[in-house]
Amino acid sequence: MSTESTVTNAIHGIHSTLPLPVSAQTGYSADSPGGWGSSANENAGWGPATGAVVRVHLHLSCLKLTWDGNLSRSAALDCVETSEWSEIQLYACSDQAQPNNSPFPSFTGPQVLERLAKVEEAIAEAKSSVIDLRAVKAEALQSYGEAQTAVYARLDKVHEMEEMCKHLRDLLRIAHTCFPSPAG
Repeated sequence: MSTESTVTNAIHGIHSTLPLPVSAQTGYSADSPGGWGSSANENAGWGPATGAVVRVHLHLSCLKLTWDGNLSRSAALDCVETSEWSEIQLYACSDQAQPNNSPFPSFTGPQVLERLAKVEEAIAEAKSSVIDLRAVKAEALQSYGEAQTAVYARLDKVHEMEEMCKHLRDLLRIAHTCFPSPAG
């Protein structure tokens, strides 16, 4: 199997939101016989590009990159935040980066695994936090509902007592008007 087909087969599941050149977006490249996505091209099984799949630069394997890196690997991006770092590194691997004279990728396999583990852990924590917050919200809504019910019950009681007070004042007027006052 050629290096080109090895690289092509290794990238079937790579997805990104990086913009692709017009040739990749349309599925046609004048540089290759039959164009990308056609039956004359070995990438034909991929179908037309949607802008979500990044085509890895076919000569990436010539850079002599290794899983653990090498002494000439640049560490300049190692301190960059993971979201930006992954976009930069993925772009550096793309077939559109090298014609633009972009720097070569500088990541190692262990770096990717470490960053991936941290992001997956953060996702799990965030999902757990969402579950916890939903429980707090449900309790708060239940407490709010109970408090609202208590407020309405108390307001009903106040209304009853105000009516009772009116009745008692009316009875007091009647008593003052119609009943003889006690001899004193």
